[in-house]
Amino acid sequence: MRRLGSLTRRDFGGLVFLMSLILLSRRFRLFRVSGWSMDPVLKHDAILLVNAASYRGRRLPKASDVVVFRDPRHLDRYLVKRIIATPGETVKGVGGNILITGNPARGRSRCLAGTWDWSPATVPPEHYVVFGDNTGFSKDSRTWGFLPACHILGKAIVLRRQRPGCPGVGSEISRAGGRVDKMAPK
Repeated sequence: MRRLGSLTRRDFGGLVFLMSLILLSRRFRLFRVSGWSMDPVLKHDAILLVNAASYRGRRLPKASDVVVFRDPRHLDRYLVKRIIATPGETVKGVGGNILITGNPARGRSRCLAGTWDWSPATVPPEHYVVFGDNTGFSKDSRTWGFLPACHILGKAIVLRRQRPGCPGVGSEISRAGGRVDKMAPK
């Protein structure tokens, strides 16, 4: 074999492969959903791939993106929710309806359950409003307020909607077999 310095081509190839795995593991993370809050879009036991680089640089989260983030109340836990409003938008809840800058939030929230009111509030810079799709079972911005952008881990990509034969049960997420909505990563 030819030598490249003190490394053989085979050693060099193995090193490149190892470095690629390390870089990819920092960019992508796996999570498993546990809970009802994102039903019907994300069922219990759904598997998500989160692209941690999706919002780096000038790319910002958009309304209707499904994101994984650190729970603002318990930073050791992860949650998955849908972005409802972005910085600068005004949010108001009237009788269970969401108004974003005076317009109905069509396509931003899938399943508003119950009646609730939220006084008009403008989303501050570098903050977002997030809701679970199944708001009757979701602890979200209505409970704890605006989500700081620095808590967002990345955009969620659904790899598997639900394990076959598994009824929907609760919406947490966990890392690599753990949960995301209310549980700590394993």
